[in-house]
Amino acid sequence: MNMNKNFRDFWLKEAYNIKWFYKPKKVIDNHDNKIVWFKDGKINAFDTCIEQNLLSNRNKICIHYYDKNRKLNQYSYAEVSDYVKKFSFQIKKTFKQKKINTVIIYGSASIETSIAIFACAQLGIHFSVIFQDLSFEAVKLRAKILKADLLISRCTNVEFYKKIFKTKIFNTNKIIFFHKDENLNLNNIKKINLKLLKENKQKINIIKKINSNKDFFTLFTSGSTGQPKGITHSTGNYLVYANHTCRRKFGMKKSSIVLTASDIGWITGHTYSLFGPLSIGCSTVILERPAFLIDEVFLKKVVSKCQVSILYLPVTLIRMMKSLYVKKIKNKFIKTLGTVGEPLAKDVGDWYSKYFNLKNKAIINTYFQTETGGVIASPTFQQNIKTCPHGSVGNTSNKFLKIFIDKNDNNQFKIKNYWPGMMKKVINGKKVFQNYFDNNGYFKLFDTGKKINDIYYVYGRVDDVLNIRGHRIGSGEIESVILSIKEIKETSIIDTEDSIVGKSIAVFASLKNNINHKEIIKNKINSKITNIFGKFALPDKIIFIKELPKTKSGKILRRLLRNIYLNKKASFYGDLSTLIDHSCIKDIKNAIMHAKLND
Repeated sequence: MNMNKNFRDFWLKEAYNIKWFYKPKKVIDNHDNKIVWFKDGKINAFDTCIEQNLLSNRNKICIHYYDKNRKLNQYSYAEVSDYVKKFSFQIKKTFKQKKINTVIIYGSASIETSIAIFACAQLGIHFSVIFQDLSFEAVKLRAKILKADLLISRCTNVEFYKKIFKTKIFNTNKIIFFHKDENLNLNNIKKINLKLLKENKQKINIIKKINSNKDFFTLFTSGSTGQPKGITHSTGNYLVYANHTCRRKFGMKKSSIVLTASDIGWITGHTYSLFGPLSIGCSTVILERPAFLIDEVFLKKVVSKCQVSILYLPVTLIRMMKSLYVKKIKNKFIKTLGTVGEPLAKDVGDWYSKYFNLKNKAIINTYFQTETGGVIASPTFQQNIKTCPHGSVGNTSNKFLKIFIDKNDNNQFKIKNYWPGMMKKVINGKKVFQNYFDNNGYFKLFDTGKKINDIYYVYGRVDDVLNIRGHRIGSGEIESVILSIKEIKETSIIDTEDSIVGKSIAVFASLKNNINHKEIIKNKINSKITNIFGKFALPDKIIFIKELPKTKSGKILRRLLRNIYLNKKASFYGDLSTLIDHSCIKDIKNAIMHAKLND
């Protein structure tokens, strides 16, 4: 990969946009894809994101937090700093003299989770945030992979804690319960809440100077394999890239107020709720339950009360809003719209921008993965729909991050140059990590798409490219066409095996307002597909379900749909720990059975 002087000078200049204890002079070293960034730099994410902002405006709101009761709580940079230092003391007190290497933070998007994250950062502890409602078995598996010493938890389930104590899955079996719940009655848990922290006078003011390449955090992702992968990012380079994409893509500045509708347990929540915006000095809006934004009255209240200037939502959430919202919002605060998760269909983008009276501006339709640390490609806040039409993911943020479509490898997106946001390792898979690099050393993104007029369109995973009767076609292309039918709320395409013709297509769709004329809708779907693609793409089955199975980030679990379709009697369908609603499995099975019986 090309790493000339201009490349090094560019990223060194970008690095100096954030606060370091010791600014690096070296940029990158590489040996067998073991990449070390800014190795002579010393940094601390708590210092970079919180402490440096005390100098300019310590009373500025750092975090606007809406809890599960939709109550707004606001915390200044000074208050967050104080809470973090006092919580750091509690961590050290719990362990006394024992060294803490790795911590699991078991919590939803909340002020408590944010404080726990920054306390680990202050102390230089490698942490992993996992979702508060994951099962015990899912937590156990991740704790085993991480070799975690400590659990910081908001979970109120007593049985959950009893299982942990019984199986001793943590190295010391130490647990800090960080939540206000008077009914939790377990003596061997250290109980803390914000009120106790505020009253506590003991805190740790020393901020550890961290080597730039030290392990910062690990996030687990299942991907197409169904097995959790521990994607680890190091400290300095991740913070540089988070700051870089926030400025260059979203146009964030100190006066920005950013609402990122994501759980903090996703890379989106890490990069665009916390570390990116706060490294700039923005205010961030955190929702314990982002799905609350489906309520139009609540959305308007949040935007008005917090004066949100950048709104960044999952595409699946926008689709639901589109089917429920009525009148355009009277918007005087929002200047930039962003989307994340599923590919953005043009009609959804058109509605989204029109609703917020920004119809001529490009939507920051972001393309990235847990592995990339931040946005790889998207339109920018300065562009309009002429240069970046809705549905495109624009281009990279600079000429030193070069993506291309490899026509010799399934039209797969790849990256030619290293970039600071790239993962350091897969904590439980050296071979898995090496599989991300092709024979030329280019980084594989495992997605396919096309390039038109120097901007990119992403269709989905390489595995989602269907080979139907000799024709290669992306499932995302077919889904976009189906979504143009007004009665369709959501849809997903999978390929199936046919004993006569080989591969064929099955369409899963959910309808708006419980529409009953399903045969009419089927005819519309078949007609649209025939007119756009031809008869070769006609689906073998069209299956209507109440809701598509989605993860907490809003991504549709096509793997689950495919697995159930092929073997509806199975009892295990891979790692489903991030599935929002497990009851949907029964609905999908019944719908598939009904479709096959009525074939």
